[in-house]
Amino acid sequence: MKNSSICIVCLAALFFFQSCQDSGGARKMTPSGYEYTFYEDKAGETAKVGDYIYYFMDILDDKDSLLQTSRKNPQQPITTIPPEDDPTQQRNPIMDVMTTASVGDSIGLFLPKDSIPNLPPQFSDVAYIEYRLVVQEIVDEATFKERMDAEQAAAQEKAAALKGREAEVASITKNAIRRFNNGELDSELKTVEGDLRFYVVEQGDGPLAVNGSVAEVQYYGCTMDGEEFDNSFKRGRGFPLNVGSGGVIQGWDRTFPMLNEGSKVVVFIPADLAYGEMGSPPNIGPNADLAFYIEVENVQ
Repeated sequence: MKNSSICIVCLAALFFFQSCQDSGGARKMTPSGYEYTFYEDKAGETAKVGDYIYYFMDILDDKDSLLQTSRKNPQQPITTIPPEDDPTQQRNPIMDVMTTASVGDSIGLFLPKDSIPNLPPQFSDVAYIEYRLVVQEIVDEATFKERMDAEQAAAQEKAAALKGREAEVASITKNAIRRFNNGELDSELKTVEGDLRFYVVEQGDGPLAVNGSVAEVQYYGCTMDGEEFDNSFKRGRGFPLNVGSGGVIQGWDRTFPMLNEGSKVVVFIPADLAYGEMGSPPNIGPNADLAFYIEVENVQ
């Protein structure tokens, strides 16, 4: 799926890192010239050179309004502490504050507006952006590498399983389209609104994918003549969806709040809630109705 949303968290990439009320604590200055403060300063061992730090990151404006959070993301931000004289590592403000952090600490890092290149216009009236960081875990390099190796192996295993299901899912999707076109599914369809409807292949019993939640989605997309134009199974990985954010076609955003984690459905989307008059060349023509087989996973 094409994701056209602009997310303020992308500003973090400008500083080469991933990824409550102001207690009024005294602000300090990082070596790179950014103000920060500790909201919570827990006693404990601080990170050493070579350690990896897992943390939550909330992004707020100067009025303490939450703009973005990593708390619902399947993967949390991670940063490492490089040697100060390492020429391959460009230090950034988060690295600087993390050198004094321990598990449980909550830190506010303040970036003045004029220090952020290409700030989206909707934030032109703010004085600064705050990155509020909450340290979850600190591990050494050996532990981090072991963990990454295990996660990579699990991801490869899952990818192989998904790729192995592509033909099965294609058959389910195209059979559902045939039955829909012949009117055989009429009594089994659930209506979202108007002509936006879905057929339940398997009902999930997990949490609903309500607006504001994050879900991992497996999908297989077809035009109504059964021609596949995109699917996640051939890639071996799901699509991360911020439900209701407007980053996908309207048919998806309006349907997902009715779906539970674990659900497998085929959604029939009219053209005006898909790609409309423009289509999505070269595979989706103008005014094309679409069908998507969808599996909802990991709702957060």
